[in-house]
Amino acid sequence: MHMRVGSIIGVCLFLTMVPSSVFAQELAAQTENSYQLPYPGVLPGQTLYPFKEIKESLQGFFIADPYQKAVFSLEQAEKYMQGAYLLFFAKEHSKENLTATLKKAAFYSQETFGLSQDASKQGKDGHIVIDRLLHLLEKQEELLDSMLANTPVVNKEEQTIVQEYKKSALSLRVSIYKYQVLQKKKSL
Repeated sequence: MHMRVGSIIGVCLFLTMVPSSVFAQELAAQTENSYQLPYPGVLPGQTLYPFKEIKESLQGFFIADPYQKAVFSLEQAEKYMQGAYLLFFAKEHSKENLTATLKKAAFYSQETFGLSQDASKQGKDGHIVIDRLLHLLEKQEELLDSMLANTPVVNKEEQTIVQEYKKSALSLRVSIYKYQVLQKKKSL
């Protein structure tokens, strides 16, 4: 029994030590036209989803550097947005799972912005992550519009869920643009 628990903890710790797959050069190289969201892996409602949440929590916990944590949060926001999109178009999906996935995408997007600001204050390239976050928010708007266009008119609850998230994403974009204007004024 103790051996099994030890093995599980060991695997979880190993997975938290795996370096982030996105580096500054890759962040800077992304353009609007090529922006693709990663495959989200396990989705809410699937058997292994609680283990995915544990893994994410451990990974996030062990990242101390604001820049690296911003990159991690951006990757999570991308995965959750893609996950929400896939869940939405799945034959059978629950609005609870869709809502939870969109909330996580919103949380990680907000966290990315805050951590990027912290990284910039420390002299790191937080602006690169913020630029990538803006691309993500543009892609999110495209996906959300597609979701709204494909929601049956009778399904008001799902329309409301998607519209609320769209408002949240738009609000974040406005905050980012304001921040960028302030940064440009400071540099003049």
